[in-house]
Amino acid sequence: YNPQGNVTVAEVITLAVRLNYSYNGKEAPAVAEGAEWYKNYVNAAVREGIIKNTQFADYNAPALRKEVAQIMNKALPTDYLKAINMFTSIPDVPTKDPAYGAIRKLYNAGILMGMDGAYNFYPNNNVTRAEIAAVVNRMALPANRKRVVTEAELESRRKYYYAEDLE
Repeated sequence: YNPQGNVTVAEVITLAVRLNYSYNGKEAPAVAEGAEWYKNYVNAAVREGIIKNTQFADYNAPALRKEVAQIMNKALPTDYLKAINMFTSIPDVPTKDPAYGAIRKLYNAGILMGMDGAYNFYPNNNVTRAEIAAVVNRMALPANRKRVVTEAELESRRKYYYAEDLE
C-alpha cells in the first residue's frame, strides 16, 4: 500500500470518476489495456465535467494537493459538499490561485483540513496515498467529515450575541 507514496494524476482522476459514478448509480468504466490504463477514466472525467480535456499534460505525474482539490471538487454535486465549517481564507493559498475556490469549498465541507495547526494546505506538495484515502473517505461518507470551529466562526458568533444584547 505504501501510505507515504505519491499518487498520480491518473489515479486521482480514477478515484474521482468512481466516486461520481457510484453517487450517480452508474457502472464505472473498464480499465484500458496497456500503459494508458487510465484513458477510459480520463474520457469519463471530461464527459462528467470533472476535468477539462487538456487540463493535464502528464497523467503519470505525481498529483499536487491543489490538483487533487480541483479534481475532487467536481466529482460530486455541490449539495453533497455542504459547508459545515467557516473558513474565510486558507493561510498559504492566495485568493487569486485558480485552485483557491475548490480548496476553500473542500475545507468548508470538512474534507480537507490542511497539514498543520494553522490549517496551511501546502498546495504545491505531492499528495500521498494516505492523504487521498482520507479525502475519498470523507467525500463518500459525510459522517467522517471534520468539523472545526474557526476564528471566523467565533467572531461571527460574538457579533451575533453582541447584536442580541443591543436589542
